[in-house]
Amino acid sequence: MGLDIFIYETTNVTTDDKGRSVETRVQLDNLHNCHNFLNVLDRKRDGGFTNNATLVFYEGEIFSALADLKEDLKTYENGTAYRFPSDTDEHFNARMQQEQSEYKSEIAVIEKFIKENNLQEQAPTEEDEEYGVDDQYGREFEINAWW
Repeated sequence: MGLDIFIYETTNVTTDDKGRSVETRVQLDNLHNCHNFLNVLDRKRDGGFTNNATLVFYEGEIFSALADLKEDLKTYENGTAYRFPSDTDEHFNARMQQEQSEYKSEIAVIEKFIKENNLQEQAPTEEDEEYGVDDQYGREFEINAWW
């Protein structure tokens, strides 16, 4: 069973001659099997993702999720990830290599998405620094997860 993470953006919002909203919803990408990325997004919405759920995320949250993935990767690179009591050295090292490979692959996918869709990271404002950096800025995306 696979995971598809569809990312959509709504553009060209207008009103027709009857006063109804008309908009264009564009599928920007489908990030296949990015389980770790989905887990990071899910934490940002307190477990809001269920199968076929669509949630709204902002440009800043994509950058924040990427930073979280890079931070999580470090735990596998330096071997500080949880070691199961049943892990032999061989099993533990193999798991660390597998996790590193998955994280690096997902990071590359997210970085490619950011580049291809011209997402822009913003420097924190004085208000952000005073009250804590807010990552809900920039363009709005609808992210749908299907597994």
